[in-house]
Amino acid sequence: MPLLTHGFLGADAGQARKKILRKYSQLFAVLRELNDVSHEYLRGLRLDLQNEFHIFTVTYFIRGLSTFQSLIILLEHGCIDDARALCRTLLHTHFRLAAIAAKPSVLNRIRATASAKLRRGSNPTRLASAKYRPAHARWI
Repeated sequence: MPLLTHGFLGADAGQARKKILRKYSQLFAVLRELNDVSHEYLRGLRLDLQNEFHIFTVTYFIRGLSTFQSLIILLEHGCIDDARALCRTLLHTHFRLAAIAAKPSVLNRIRATASAKLRRGSNPTRLASAKYRPAHARWI
């Protein structure tokens, strides 16, 4: 079975993708239209670097859009379980955007939570870099 040999990078995966796109063509057309509208919005956006509310909302919007595009790619390839996992990320981003829109002071809580996680050392990037740092390079 070639899919087991090459995974989602083989020619058979490409054929499966084409079948999925044909079968769900209306759904993918709507998803692509939403993607196009979102990018049209971004192209016309003028970021106010002095407005923290604006910076956070645009950042979360871009994060959501990137996640949305990843979802489309996964769905096109039939990776349903992976798409479900990303749906949680997209929903989390949506809730943050909605909370900020409803009450801008929520930004203070988001910042405080992030700062507390950094102080506790729960930043996975920082922990990973410290874990794999050579013993002779403590200064890095």
